[in-house]
Amino acid sequence: MPSPKSPWGARLEQHAWANVKTVDIGTYIGKKGLWGKGLGTQITVALLEMAFNQLNADRCEASSVEYNERAHKALVACGFKKSGVTRQSAFVNGRKWDRFYFDILRDEYLQIRADLLKKTLGNKLDEYIKKHCTIKGY
Repeated sequence: MPSPKSPWGARLEQHAWANVKTVDIGTYIGKKGLWGKGLGTQITVALLEMAFNQLNADRCEASSVEYNERAHKALVACGFKKSGVTRQSAFVNGRKWDRFYFDILRDEYLQIRADLLKKTLGNKLDEYIKKHCTIKGY
């Protein structure tokens, strides 16, 4: 994660449990002037590309504190589904909050990938595909 002075950051952790390749991702946008501009969605798409295109993950997961509706919206916009809640598991600003969990499976991502990449990369999509794409069929 970024230093406290950094306006944004991203995290990606890979692990395999019972032969299921899982990547846990996280984003941080600390500067309010960057909120509401689609940056969280762009970072999430980049992390999904790393997870599924580069690391060949089977699934990807993320979590967010209950009050962070922007994060929830970005995850859902990228195809994640809410998969659970741990109650009062985060302590932020002097109180306990629930943590919401989200996940997306590889097949689910591949079904929406083309649209997400077009929205995120626009006219740079073809260049990206030529340089970085290892997933067959796109």
